[in-house]
Formats: sequence, structure tokens, C-alpha cells
Amino acid sequence: MARGSMTPAGKPAWSREASIGDYGGDPNKRASITEGKTPYAWGWYRELQNARGSAYSTQIGGTLVHCENLALARYYAHFASRMPEYLAANALPGSAGDLLDYWAKVLGVSSAPSEQDWQKRQRCAAHYQAVTGVTESTIRAALQALLGDVYVDATFTGGDTMSDPPDQTFWPGGDAGDPSLSIGGAVWSSERSHLWVEVQRPAGMTLGQYTNLINVQAVQLLDRMLPAFATFTLSESGGFDLDVDSLDLVGLTPS
Repeated sequence: MARGSMTPAGKPAWSREASIGDYGGDPNKRASITEGKTPYAWGWYRELQNARGSAYSTQIGGTLVHCENLALARYYAHFASRMPEYLAANALPGSAGDLLDYWAKVLGVSSAPSEQDWQKRQRCAAHYQAVTGVTESTIRAALQALLGDVYVDATFTGGDTMSDPPDQTFWPGGDAGDPSLSIGGAVWSSERSHLWVEVQRPAGMTLGQYTNLINVQAVQLLDRMLPAFATFTLSESGGFDLDVDSLDLVGLTPS
């Protein structure tokens, strides 16, 4: 008989440093609303008992009738009750299990070997929202799904009308701007359709995890989701990261 194998996840139990994904957990996991507190197999078991009629024993345990009812109940619980739920769950990346790698490939979501399934699932769900339509609400929803507690707010810069452009708008027919910014002919630049995303590093998140989430995952999401004419910035409390942004190079230099 062939023996199954299992690959342990995370650190050993004696380390006292377990992660939720080590046990197949997910912060968004919820109890089944259809199964409830009573296992599907028990419901099928009772149905099979009733279907046999009074000529068969209804004793639970210790009889061949019980063994047959139990085997059939477990079969129907898997095939007729849980398999449809598997199908429905795998149809969307935010709840996918067996097809999670498929969704990651389709959506182009990269992952590191150390990442757990629930983290990949959250990113897939965020990228999937990008294909449902690009509106301010869907952009914010995608960022919240991806960033979680890191997300603070997201706002667009722009005037109400084309005749009322934002302050940092330069073109030949209006404010000419700094000629040194011209890439040929004149300065064409505007902060209209610029998305400002405010983030924060929550307690317990390592700098490496935070940097990857902001500089890789969020940038990849917004680069795919926003139209070509839109730009974006991610910052902490509307500020800058020293030694990363140019604030420490030019922002503190007297003009």
C-alpha cells in the first residue's frame, strides 16, 4: 500500500513561533454558512437511516448496517455537499485553495518561497479587483485588500473642471513652468489624476515585509490597474522615506 506524505510548514511546535498559515488558517476564513455546526456526514447518515425503513437497525455503532451507512454518508458528504463548495470557492481567487497557484499564474502575482497561502490569496484577490473596472472605489478596495493594516487612505488630485487645473499644471498655453523640465518644445506636466496613497507600518511587521509590500506588491498593482495617464505615490503620513525618496537630497536644501 502506498503511503501518503506531508511537508511540515513553518517552524517546529517547540519553537513557540507558529504562524496562522502553518495550520491552513487565513485571517479572512469564516465558518461555513451551509454546514453550520452539524457535519454534512451526520445529515446524510440520518437520511440513509430513514431511507432503509424499520427492517434495518438504527443502532449507531456495532453493526454492519451502521458501517455501511457511515461509509455512504461520508461519500455523499464529500461528493454531493463539499465538492460544490470547493468548486464555488476555487472560482474566485479570494477564496481559492486548490486553484490558488492557477490564479496566481493567471493574474501574474509573484510570491516568495517563505510566503504563506493566505498572503498569496489576499494579493490575488486584490489584483482580481483590478479587472472589474477602474473607479476610485474599486482602486481603494483593491488597495485595502492588498495592504490590510498598512493602508490608511487614498485620494486623487485634480480640479473639478478642465478649466480649473491643479496648481502643478504646466503647458505652453498656460503656466509655462520651469524650462529645465522640458523634454522637448515645452513643459507638459500636471498633477491631475495623481493618486496619493497614505500608508503606515503596523507594529509586528518587519521592515523587509513592509518594503516588499509597498515597493513591489502595491506598485505592481497600481501600475497594472491605473490608466496610462494616471500617476501615483505611496508615502507615510503624506511624507517621505529618508534615504529612499529625494527629500533628504533636495527637500532640505534652501532654494
